Amino acid sequence: MQPKVGLIVQINIFDFAQKVKAISDEMMLVPLQAQRPIKAWEKRAGDFVTEIDLAMDKAIHRLLIDTFNVPVLSEEGAKNPYIVPDCSNIPWLWIADPVDGTGNMLKGGNQYSCMVALAHYGNPVAAVIYQPPTGRLAVAELGAGTYLNGQRVSLEQHPRSLLGVRGIVGSNDLPPHLAMLCERSRASFAHLGSTRACGNDYLNILAGQLDFSLFLRTFPWDHAPGHLLVNEAGGRSDSWRAGRSYSCADSLSGILSASPVIFEQVRQKLQLASQPELTDQHVASLFERKKIEYARLAEASPPPAQYILPPKIQP
Repeated sequence: MQPKVGLIVQINIFDFAQKVKAISDEMMLVPLQAQRPIKAWEKRAGDFVTEIDLAMDKAIHRLLIDTFNVPVLSEEGAKNPYIVPDCSNIPWLWIADPVDGTGNMLKGGNQYSCMVALAHYGNPVAAVIYQPPTGRLAVAELGAGTYLNGQRVSLEQHPRSLLGVRGIVGSNDLPPHLAMLCERSRASFAHLGSTRACGNDYLNILAGQLDFSLFLRTFPWDHAPGHLLVNEAGGRSDSWRAGRSYSCADSLSGILSASPVIFEQVRQKLQLASQPELTDQHVASLFERKKIEYARLAEASPPPAQYILPPKIQP
């Protein structure tokens, strides 16, 4: 595959993905298998960062710069994740979440991954998601399709009853009325849950183990890679709010990812296009409160705790 948007350097996305895999295996799997004490900080209730996150951030940052020397935006590099720079005017930008699903990793689960995307004026053009404990590796480039463990992915295009549809809803930042609507609609789906790991959700969509994921908060490191992977697999990953489109530069757009048919079925069932309380002003106010809360909790952050991580769970 060759870049379709005029990269000033040629990046072989498959070779690059193998380098992401090698770093992730060394930095994540080796410490986990050793079962040695790991330092971890609780940034806010249930939201952790560990020494593994920090080591991964440093190693992935070096790989990105060595591959294509442009700015890097990563979750661990953001002092407050609710303050995201406008990347719509940045020609080229790496976006990374070195360890997505840290809480799951601390519990010994499989639902954590490394996510990387390259954005061009706020739009993802290349993406990699790698999950070390399961070995799942997803790769996509704009206009060249999506590959999961080397096999081309094509998402199902046929309509079916919502009673057979499995979904994930990121409920942490949903307004109460929308969270309540999702809860009331639970019986309409085969499964409606949450993993607190966006990378795992996108991999499950590509593997046919999940039909959709829905989020209001769209931090770029959480969704830029998955957005491109789903779209390049023939799916639809876009804002579900009326009159908006997904962009890495817009953390308030919301994002729904699924096959095109299921995208519309879920959007209609949850009345997503007609939520009166989801105006820009309302959502911006919600996020402003979250930003202040995060800053307050960060100031009161306790010293790092020592964790003996459970052994890696086999898939």
